[in-house]
Amino acid sequence: MTGGIALFDDYPGPILGHHPDLLVGLARAAASAAPGEQVQVHCPPVYLESTGSLDGIEVHSVSGRRLHVDVTLAARNLDATCRRARAAGIGVVLNLFFDESHAAVPLDDRGVRFVHVVHRPGELPRTPEMRHRLATLAARDGFVVHTERGRAAMLGLVPTGSVARIPWPAGSRADVMARFAEALAPTHPHVLLVGGARPDKGIDVLLDALATPTGAPPLRIVGEHTAEDDAHLAARTDSLDVTWHRRWVDGPAINDAIRRAAVVVFPYLPEFGLHAGASGALAQATTFAKPLVVSDVLAPDLVSGAGCLVVPAGDPVALRASIDRAVAHAAALHAAAGRAREVVLQAHTFEGHLERMLAVVR
Repeated sequence: MTGGIALFDDYPGPILGHHPDLLVGLARAAASAAPGEQVQVHCPPVYLESTGSLDGIEVHSVSGRRLHVDVTLAARNLDATCRRARAAGIGVVLNLFFDESHAAVPLDDRGVRFVHVVHRPGELPRTPEMRHRLATLAARDGFVVHTERGRAAMLGLVPTGSVARIPWPAGSRADVMARFAEALAPTHPHVLLVGGARPDKGIDVLLDALATPTGAPPLRIVGEHTAEDDAHLAARTDSLDVTWHRRWVDGPAINDAIRRAAVVVFPYLPEFGLHAGASGALAQATTFAKPLVVSDVLAPDLVSGAGCLVVPAGDPVALRASIDRAVAHAAALHAAAGRAREVVLQAHTFEGHLERMLAVVR
């Protein structure tokens, strides 16, 4: 890394999800990779409320967009970021949440090169105007997606050579190595679902799977829910052993929830794949070498199938059978996942992610 780096994110929310952890993790990786070189962070102040300080890193506030399509605010945020980056001699900006608003902002004369991370490429309009805008950006910038679905969606909009698929990172190399060294010893074996109770994440399929026959393991749900979600869960879980946390939880809290679980389940439905996004929670669970039960919607995103059972999406009978098998054979699945450590270290660490992102514009 030469000339320093700036990291930018004005994600419109309202649920921040894994975005603050991604920004802060990459910033720390950049500062460690090239001590003495300039590293800037440009983000809404709320990003840093739960992620800890960024000592030695120059932090600038930008306004978080309340709407996904707000070209005026996106332009103001990008203008300020480019101006500060150029003043510091920085030539590369990592735009960690590229969307339709950013695509509408002229960026080809800003004096910096961008790496644009597109989390939901399936949501970009398939219009001649959008193709023209993205082709203009692709002439000098690069694009990153996290899944093969995302790469396929982007290739309908930009040239092949301008898109790189880089799996979602879930920790520093030291953190991931420490997680792999942990023993699988949940004190109260239970199944964990991470994320809000959105229909596309398969919550109803999972509850159907645990409803019959008897003897289902306890279920814990961690993620932010709406009032409607709460009412739905209360009605569906009356006879089940289910606990859930109603508020957004940060990265360390999610890590703790994964650490305590016997099995982590991802029963996502095909609707989740429509926007071609990624599951940050899947990456996190993989770095703990946890036994996983994953629907075939997410199976292509696995960097290693070790310790993982794949089931057809939307099939509660198959899902329950795999959950029971994973609980019964958790130790063996954990050991199998642990043998894939080097693959996971390469795919899911902030250091590896940053290196591959910068290679897009070299």
